Amino acid sequence: MRRRLRIAGLAIVVLLGVFAGVAFWALHSRMPSEPRLPGKIERGALAHGGRTRRWIAYLPAKLRAHPALVIALHGSMGSPARAREAYGYDFDLLAEANGFIAVYPQGYEGHWNDCRVKGPFAAKAENVDDVGFLHALVDRPPSSPMSPPRETWRSRRNESPCRCC
Repeated sequence: MRRRLRIAGLAIVVLLGVFAGVAFWALHSRMPSEPRLPGKIERGALAHGGRTRRWIAYLPAKLRAHPALVIALHGSMGSPARAREAYGYDFDLLAEANGFIAVYPQGYEGHWNDCRVKGPFAAKAENVDDVGFLHALVDRPPSSPMSPPRETWRSRRNESPCRCC
């Protein structure tokens, strides 16, 4: 019996050590550095639902005539700048290569009014119109004198089983 307890205790210690090592590596691994691209970063805001909503966009050097708009949402407690970094600047690189606009909107106080029934976040408690905000971004793309884009794509870093609605 004692031998089994010792083996179980040793297994727990080994698992905790592995977990601590993985956690240390994940917390201290470097995020990619921002690439030097010929396009430009634009920061902006628009009034929607009685609030000023902010966003960051990457505009490639050569926009297509009717560029698609890719909206990349951050996860909870995130920001547009952190979303760009967390995605590894891949949307910026793809935008440059394919001529679309990549937009990173800011959730209300770092959160989205998503499909959770209850949530401790102001976006949920105040019933913030995030869907309307995203529609407003589509209707008036950043630095685009053109009509709204023909295509719109959304992405979200997902830290929970809840999806962007």
